Amino acid sequence: NITFFMTGYFVRTFPEESKRVLAAGNEIGDHTNTHPQLTKERPYSMMRQIVFPAETMAETLGVSPRLMRPPYGDVNSNVISVSRAEGMECVLWNMSTKDSIGKYTVEECIKNGTTRAKLAPGNILLCHLDANHSWEILDAVLTYYEEQGYTVLPISALIYATLHPRGTALHRRLLAELAGRTRH
Repeated sequence: NITFFMTGYFVRTFPEESKRVLAAGNEIGDHTNTHPQLTKERPYSMMRQIVFPAETMAETLGVSPRLMRPPYGDVNSNVISVSRAEGMECVLWNMSTKDSIGKYTVEECIKNGTTRAKLAPGNILLCHLDANHSWEILDAVLTYYEEQGYTVLPISALIYATLHPRGTALHRRLLAELAGRTRH
């Protein structure tokens, strides 16, 4: 199970697909309403870009996102403040398949996501829902991680694991629960 960041537009346009992603046990995060560069938006518009998709997700999917990934990694203190006021933490990434750029082949995207020199516990990989071959790339990358002995977690579980000391009963239960789930 992993985290999918969806725009409000995606959830409204593809509600059944969004519900399937959630039903498969994945975490859903906010990725704005229409994917703008948030730091270039006026304050009210920036706020609506963050709040509106969260409302859409609550209405359509029955979940309130706890995480928000700003498009392009474009973030500042205002974006963080609005996200936190809405109960969400901003999340960025440190690895990317570069699948949305359009100039890379499927094989190159898989290589981008599986570069051994960059692999480390706690990495957050950026991959897109709407890029060509997204599912093929994601499946290959996640399979590779598992073959290398990594446990793939939703981002909130990763954040939780870093905030609570290893060895606590709750931490062990969370990891055991996540390890027992199958990837869809």
